[in-house]
Amino acid sequence: MASAREQMPSRWALFVVTATAVALLAPPSAAGQPTMSDCYGGDPAKQIANCTRIISHPKSDRDDRATAYVYRARLYEGAGDWDKAVDDYTNSIGLDPSDPDVFFTRGRAFANKGAFVNAIADYSAAIKADAAEFEYRLARGIACHMAGESEGAIVDFSAALGI
Repeated sequence: MASAREQMPSRWALFVVTATAVALLAPPSAAGQPTMSDCYGGDPAKQIANCTRIISHPKSDRDDRATAYVYRARLYEGAGDWDKAVDDYTNSIGLDPSDPDVFFTRGRAFANKGAFVNAIADYSAAIKADAAEFEYRLARGIACHMAGESEGAIVDFSAALGI
C-alpha cells in the first residue's frame, strides 16, 4: 500500500485536472461585465451604481436587467425616493410583467408617495396573478381605506381574513 507521501503527487494531479476542467467548462465572462452579485451588499450608493451598470450593460440579459431594476428600486425606497423607485419597478415590469411581487412592491412605492389609486391598481394586478397572497389583499385594503374607498377596504380585509 502506498504511503500518504506517495499519494500526494496523484492528489495534486487530480486537483490540477479538476481545476483545469472547471476553468474550461465555466462560461466565459466578458471583461468588465457586471454580475448580479455586484448589485447587492455593501454601501447603498455603490449598489445603485452596480445595478445601473447591469441595467445599461449591452450583454446583460433581460432577466438580469429586470432583477437589477428591482434591487435598485428597493434601494431608492430605502432612501425615500419614491419616484425613482416607481420608475425602476415600472421598467422591471416592462421587461417581465409576470412577477406579481413587482406589482406589489411598485404599489407599495405608490402608496408611500400618496398615490393610492395607482397603488390599488398595482395591488389588483398582483391579486389577479396570485389571489391567495394575504399581503396583497391587506395592502389593497389599506390603500382603499386611505383613498376613502371604505367598501373596497372592507371587501379586501374580509378576503384577507379568509385566506
